[in-house]
Order: sequence, then C-alpha cells, then structure tokens
Amino acid sequence: MEENPEAVEPELSPQLTEAAEREIAIWRATLLASTAARTGFHDKLVVITAGSLTIVVTMAANIYIKPFPERLLNHRLLEGLAISAILLFLSLIASVIHNFLETEALHLELLAEEKGMTRRLLQAIVNESSPSKEVKRLVRESVDTPFAAAQADKIRKVSWFRLAERWVGRFAVISFALGYAPAIAFVVYLARV
Repeated sequence: MEENPEAVEPELSPQLTEAAEREIAIWRATLLASTAARTGFHDKLVVITAGSLTIVVTMAANIYIKPFPERLLNHRLLEGLAISAILLFLSLIASVIHNFLETEALHLELLAEEKGMTRRLLQAIVNESSPSKEVKRLVRESVDTPFAAAQADKIRKVSWFRLAERWVGRFAVISFALGYAPAIAFVVYLARV
C-alpha cells in the first residue's frame, strides 16, 4: 500500500468558502453566548443570597448572645430569622440549579447548532461537487436525515431545560424576596426600640 506524501487540498469555490465561513461564524457566536451567559442574573442572585444568609445568621447569633429583655420577643425574632434563613437557602439552591439548567440548555443549543452547521456545509459541498440526483439522495438519506433527527432531539431537550429553568428561576426570586420579609420586620422593630 503506497502512502501519499503530498496531501492535495481540494479547491473550493468562493461561494462555498463564504458559506463555510458564515456557518463557522454562527457557530462561534453560539459558543460565545453559551460562555457569556454564565455571568447572568442568577450568578448575582447567588452572591447576594449568600451575603444575606451571612447577615441573617449574624443577627440570630447577636440575639442569642445578647437577648432582649422580653423572652417572647426573642423567640419571635429567632423564628422570623430562621424562616428568612430557610427561604434564602432555598433561593440559593434554586439559583444554582437554575445556572446548571441554563448551562445544559446552552450546551444542547451549541450541539444542535453544530449538527445544523454540519448539515448545511454538507449540503453545500454536495450541491457544488455532484450534480447527480442519486448522489444527493444517498447523502440526504445516509447523513442529512440522521443529523436532522439529532438536531431536532437536541432542540426538544433544550425546550425542556428552558421550561424547567424558568420555573426554578421564578422560585429562586420569590424565595429571595420572601426571605427578606422577616429580616426587614426585625430591622423595623430594632429601629423603634
């Protein structure tokens, strides 16, 4: 078996080269969006929630160390701070789950875009290099149809992840807002004392 020492690169038409560059640019933009999306709203919510949890725990420790003269008031304040801590913790966990779902959805979108890019490039190459309808049909049956099915499967999974992401995100924001209610009541009470 002879080895070919010189690899010959095929000549591609300017139209095919332009189509390939356009598809690669779309793929890179999708990749960039998937990377940039990790620094969104829920990343900030995670940081704010973690800081808020620290403040709630500090307030509870202060009440425990230096209690108010009224025993019932101490109980009510500690219960309110416990509720705040639970809600803020749920918000923190929900935000982390949201970020995971978002990352998975973006990854699946990237994979779907890769399948679509591959299909479009293959179609452009076959259309340019082979005028035979039989070759085009064979390529469509053996490559294009499975790639289209794989792309559609990824898109279905993306829609499920996006739906779950929306509900988890809403839960995170609502838990965060409700978690502040007892803490705000505590601050208002301290301002009056």
